[in-house]
Amino acid sequence: MIPKAIGRYKVKAKIAEGGMATIFRAHDPRFKRDVAIKMLPREFLHDRTFRTRFEREAEIIASLEHPTIVPVYDYGEEDGQPYFVMRYMPGGSLAERILEMPLPVAEAARILARLAPGLDAAHAKSIIHRDLKPANILFDQYDEPYISDFGIVKIVEAGTTLTGQAMTIGTPDYMSPEQASGEMLDGRSDVYSLGIVLFEMLTGSLPYVADTPLGLAYKHVNEPLPHVLDKMPTLPPGCQKVIEKATAKRKEDRYPNVAAMAAALSAVAQSVAAPPKSTTGIFAPVKPSKSKAGDKRAKAKATPGRKPKTVLDKSALAGAVSKKPAPAKPRDVNTEAPTVRLGPDQLTPPLLRLRGAIQSVIPHLWRPIGIVVLIGVLVVCLLAGAAVAVRFAATATKGAPTPTPSPISKAVAVVNVDNVHVRAGPGSNYPDVVIVHKGDRLEVRGRNEDSKWVAVTLPNQDEGWISASYVNVSVGNVPVDIPSLESIRVMP
Repeated sequence: MIPKAIGRYKVKAKIAEGGMATIFRAHDPRFKRDVAIKMLPREFLHDRTFRTRFEREAEIIASLEHPTIVPVYDYGEEDGQPYFVMRYMPGGSLAERILEMPLPVAEAARILARLAPGLDAAHAKSIIHRDLKPANILFDQYDEPYISDFGIVKIVEAGTTLTGQAMTIGTPDYMSPEQASGEMLDGRSDVYSLGIVLFEMLTGSLPYVADTPLGLAYKHVNEPLPHVLDKMPTLPPGCQKVIEKATAKRKEDRYPNVAAMAAALSAVAQSVAAPPKSTTGIFAPVKPSKSKAGDKRAKAKATPGRKPKTVLDKSALAGAVSKKPAPAKPRDVNTEAPTVRLGPDQLTPPLLRLRGAIQSVIPHLWRPIGIVVLIGVLVVCLLAGAAVAVRFAATATKGAPTPTPSPISKAVAVVNVDNVHVRAGPGSNYPDVVIVHKGDRLEVRGRNEDSKWVAVTLPNQDEGWISASYVNVSVGNVPVDIPSLESIRVMP
C-alpha cells in the first residue's frame, strides 16, 4: 500500500521496492520540488542490524557530500518507520539505458570520468561501496550521472561489519573475487565492479552467466573474463586492455583507483579518429527526400503511453552549413572579365591559311587590278579578324574562373548505433518521438548549449533531439561543428 504522505512530503508514486528498502517519488510543498524518499520496510523495524545499516547509509552520504553522489536532504520517522529524503533523479538509471542499447565508448568514458572523483573520495575515507552496478547509477535532468545506494558500504577502518564475518553481501554479477571470497576489501574492489559495468555498457550483456549466485561467484574468482571484442568486434582494441586491467583477478594488478581507470578509457575514446573541426557554422533548412517504410528491425523499449515510430528513411536528408548567416552575394562577372587580345598565335587554321595565301601572291599583284583585289582581301581579313576577336572575348568572359557561390552543402547526422531514441527535448527525460537505427540519416537543425544533444528533423518533418554520442554529423564527407540553437524547448 502506498502512503498518501510521509512527513511533510506528498507521495506521488512508488519508484522501486527491494529487499531492504522501498523508494517513493514525492513532492516537497515547502521547496516546490519532487524528491525521492527511501524508507525501511516494516518487517525490518525490529531488526537492529537493518535499522543501523539504514541509518548509517544516510549518515555516510551526508558526510561524503560530493557532487557526483545523490545528496540527502532530510531524515525522519513516520510511525516509527525511518526514512531519508534524497534528490529525485528524473533521467532514470544506467541499467535502463543499457536495456535500450550498448553505449558508445565516448559516452561510457564520460560517465566513468564523472563518477571517478566521487568514488575515489569515498575510498579516501575508507568507504567501499560494494554494490556498484548500472541500477545504482542514476541520471539527473541534465543527463549527468550520480552514484546512489550506499546501503551496504564497508567501512574498512571500523574493524567490524554489519553483515557478519562469514556473510558475503552484494550483487553476484558485479562482485570482485575478494568480495566473493569474503576477503578484506579496499577501493580496488569497486574498480573491479566498474570493470564489469563497463563491459556491460559496451556490449549490452554481462560477461558471466550462471544458474546460481554461487556459480557466478565461482566464475569471478576462477574463470578469465571473456574478451569484450568477441562480443562487440567494432569496439576500439584499447577497450579490451582497460577492462582486462580493471578486472584482474589479483587486486594488485588492477588500476590503483577509479580515476586511473577513467583516464585510460578516456584515452581510448580520444584515440578513435576524431573528426576535424570545421570553421563553418549555421545550418540552412533543406527539404528532405522521401522514402518508403517497411523496415522490420526490432524496436527498443518506448516511453509508456506513446508508441514509438521507426525511422526507415535511408536517403540523404538535409541541412546546410555556412559560416555567415546569409550566403555571400555573387560578384558581377561582367565587371571583372579578363581582357583578351587576339595575337598571331590565336588565329584559327582557316585564317592562317588565308594569311599564307596573301603573303604568297603579294609579289605578283603590282598591277592596278591586283591592288584592288588585295584591298578587298585585306578588308575581308580585317572583318573576319574582328569577328573572331569578339567571339574569343565572349568565350573568355563565359569561361573565366570567377568564383561563384557553390550550392549550400548538405549537413546530415548519421546514426552510428542501433535502436536510438529520438526525444522531444534535449535530454533522456523527455518523451520519445521516434526510434532510429544505425545508418539512418537525419537533417540537422543545431545543438543545445552543452553540445550533448543534436536537434534533427525527421523525414515526416517532425522535430526531435538525439544524443550527440549516437550520431556523426558531416557535410558531404567532411565532419563539422554544430551551431547552438537560440531557443530550446523547455520541459513543462
